[in-house]
Amino acid sequence: MEKQYCLGLVYDLATPHAELCFLTRLHIPLAEVKTRVPEEDEIKQLETLRVTEQSLRDFITQNHGNISATGKPNLSLYGELLYGMQWLQHVIPITPQSSHR
Repeated sequence: MEKQYCLGLVYDLATPHAELCFLTRLHIPLAEVKTRVPEEDEIKQLETLRVTEQSLRDFITQNHGNISATGKPNLSLYGELLYGMQWLQHVIPITPQSSHR
């Protein structure tokens, strides 16, 4: 691990618990990451994506239900970090009742 940044705290309603979301930069190439075996059964499939505003938005919306309960917020917070709050509001409309800010 090269660097790690905390993106925020999310709450999983399906299995009630909170989780911290992190952006982790690795010091190894993606090809090596793909050869590693997960330590637990939590990772079923590893997807890669060349991230742009549109590609990240499309990935999140097109894979709704196939991303873990905390994976979607993690990707959304990452998008907010890169592209701002307006981008996030197009992906996950924030209402006063659901706002965490």
